[in-house]
Amino acid sequence: MNLILLDSNDPHQLWKAEDPRGIHVRKVLGMKPGDSFFVGVENGRIGKATILRDGQSGMELETILDTDSPPPLPLHLLVGLPRPQVARRLLREFPSLGVENATFFVADKSEASYATSSLWTGEEWKRLLREGAEQAFCTWIPRIHHTGSLEEALAGLEGGRKVALDLYEATGKFGKGAPAETIALGPEGGWTNREREVLRNSGLELQSMGPRVMRVETALIAAVAIWSAVV
Repeated sequence: MNLILLDSNDPHQLWKAEDPRGIHVRKVLGMKPGDSFFVGVENGRIGKATILRDGQSGMELETILDTDSPPPLPLHLLVGLPRPQVARRLLREFPSLGVENATFFVADKSEASYATSSLWTGEEWKRLLREGAEQAFCTWIPRIHHTGSLEEALAGLEGGRKVALDLYEATGKFGKGAPAETIALGPEGGWTNREREVLRNSGLELQSMGPRVMRVETALIAAVAIWSAVV
């Protein structure tokens, strides 16, 4: 990890001896009292922490947070709920891509059981987002939402241009024109004809990124990269 997230912006902090962050600093980074490393507060500023003491009572730190974290992109992703192993990869990537909001919805070709995976019913998804932020050297934790259908996901959207990525019935090329505020991606099996009609009727433009079928995570990374390049 390239920085470690703190629980507060308190300039003096004490991590218990069993805190995974302290174990990482001590055993992986090989640091001792007097050494410093990068830290940040969730959705807050970035700075450095200096180890004052490290012993049986824990690791005592002095922190100085003096740098703003990169702001999130004003972009909302709608993603058809994929298999848990794919969702795990996406959650790690969201912070490095700078995504502000992401809504997972149960698409026609999603398995309903995906929503009750241990990934979502426990704390794992939150941990993956934090790990992604620490790797990306930023503090922004994307906001994650869940809905039971595409219709519910679309109902909560505000104004602005909206695009759905689709290989088969696209009427335009993604990245042309004004940047979209919402990008929708189907699950691993793609959109059904019914969902395409829902998307069109909700004002989304069907656009493609080329003639080849992409994995969900590949399409998402490519779409955000193209979006960032034209903003």
